[in-house]
Order: sequence, then C-alpha cells, then structure tokens
Amino acid sequence: MKDLKTIASGLTLLISLTNCSNLEIRKNEEFDPVIYSQSYLDKIEKNYFNNLSVKLKEPEKYGIEQITEQEFYSQLKKEKIILLGDVHPSRLGHKRKQEIIKEIIGSSKDNEEYSIIMEIFYEEHEKPLEEYISGKIDKEKFFVETGFLYVKPYLEEFCILDYLDIIKDKRMGGKDVKILSGSTAMGKDLFEFLRDKARKREKPPYDIPKKFEERASITQDYSKINWYNEDIYVVNKIKKELKQGRKVIDIIGETHVEEKHLPLLIEKEIGVIPCVVSQYNNESDIVTGGIAKKFEEYDKMYIYKSSREKYYFINTPLIQEDILKYRGIFKLDE
Repeated sequence: MKDLKTIASGLTLLISLTNCSNLEIRKNEEFDPVIYSQSYLDKIEKNYFNNLSVKLKEPEKYGIEQITEQEFYSQLKKEKIILLGDVHPSRLGHKRKQEIIKEIIGSSKDNEEYSIIMEIFYEEHEKPLEEYISGKIDKEKFFVETGFLYVKPYLEEFCILDYLDIIKDKRMGGKDVKILSGSTAMGKDLFEFLRDKARKREKPPYDIPKKFEERASITQDYSKINWYNEDIYVVNKIKKELKQGRKVIDIIGETHVEEKHLPLLIEKEIGVIPCVVSQYNNESDIVTGGIAKKFEEYDKMYIYKSSREKYYFINTPLIQEDILKYRGIFKLDE
C-alpha cells in the first residue's frame, strides 16, 4: 500500500453500507456484538428514508408530515440527545447540520451546556480540537497537530472546519460548548506517524509502513470492523456527558442513525430515546449519469416528521459536483 487511499476510504464507508432492519433486539434482551456488527452488512430492501418524494404523494399512508422550522427547532431544543445523520460527500448536508447547531446552541438558555461529538475525529484528536476552539492554536497548527494534513482538502472543501468555527464562536460568545471525538483511537503509532509527517510539512500521499497495512485494510473490508465497539464508544461518551448535566449533539454517519443501530443501543444503555435527524436522499436526487444539479439550487430546508418517535428528515440530496470533487480529493477512481 503506497498511499492513504485505504485510510481515506474510511470516510466513505458509511455511504455505501446498507441499513439493516432485520436485527431483532428488544430492550430487555442483551446485545450480541457479533450480530450487531453483522447488521451493518446485511442486504435489505430500501429503508424508510429513501424515495421520499414518492411517499410524500401519500403522506398519511407512510406516516410522514411536513413541519415548519419553528416546530422542528422547538422540539430539538427539548432533547437531551440529538443524532445528526451525516453523508460525508454532501456540502449541503454539512451546511444544514451547521444551521441546526447554530440555532440550537445560539438560543440555548444560560444554564444549558452542550457537547458536540464528531465521528470524523479520533480519540487522539481531542487535545488539538480543544486547543483550536479555545483559540490556543490556529487552523494551520490544527492540521499539523491532528495529523490531518492528508485530508485537509476534504475538511476545507466540504465545510467540516465550519463546525469547529461555530463552536469556537459560541464558546467565545459565552456559551458552554465542548467538542469531542466520535471514533475510537486510530492507535498511538499510526497517529504519531501522521502527525510527524505533518510536522515535517511532507506533502501527502505518504508511503505507509507495512506494520499499518492490516489496520488500514480494515477500512476497505467492512466485515472486519467491530461496529458494536464503534457505537458503544459513542454511547459511553454520551453517557458521561449526560452525567455532567450536558446535552449532546452527535454528528455521525447515516448508517449509524438507522433505528436498529445507535438509537436502539442508546435507548438500551442510557434509557433515553434519542432524537434523530436524517438526511434523506431521493433516488431522483442522487445525481448520477450526467444529470447536473448545483449546490445553489437547494437553498431552502424542508423538514419532515416521521411516524417513528423523534425521527425527522431534511432535504439534502447528493449533488454531482460534490461527488466528483470528493472522489477526486481521495483519488477513489484510480
């Protein structure tokens, strides 16, 4: 392996996985980590959120109701746990989630404290994350100390750093808001390898030592990933923040927020039903085959409420220019 394509592919894995609806676990039963992880790989029919434009022709049949932003935010502000589903190569999706975070935190009461968990960051990143949002280091230093120089184009082009700047602005404005990692440790040796490369200002792609090959290959073979460990890591983070009296917003891949995955695990382990905001992707709006739609065409957010308790979805179709840009950044077509 000569570059970081396999590691970068970890950012795409939640896009290509199908959602699972056949994992039969009830609140009074124990989770089997093996079955839980396998559920991320099972092939199923189209999930509830797909092809929404068709379902909206018969909203009562599918239990779908369009609501106003005022109704939406009124509900979200009551919640202790909010899961914001993420489709990684969607600038529009990131912008929508940033609007939600700004509104919720910006209008929060003085005694309300929020913690933002982001899947894209690993456990080793928490120190530089805190240093950045507290103003101790600048943006360039942040890229170096996280070792994320190799994904800098993605973080910049797809507005990922805007999340941090929002948190930084709210912190400076007197709001008590934290930023936390949402992925388990990548490993001290791999983290230090990437950070050292960044500190030396070496330009990616890097030649990856053989000792990292097996670890990096896991990001290509999804069956090797322990999805239960990934999700229970997040659950334990949420549990800790709630014990400190904080509310939590978790930005995590769409597959995780399917109802039989992370929401069910949270309900079982914490006893709270989380609020889920999903990015629906209509088949007609996932732009492929030369049908071009531009980012600017989707300037209004439409919000739909599901018959499922605390499930909402917002219009964030994938856009061709973003898909091409994303694949170009990570050289996924080579």
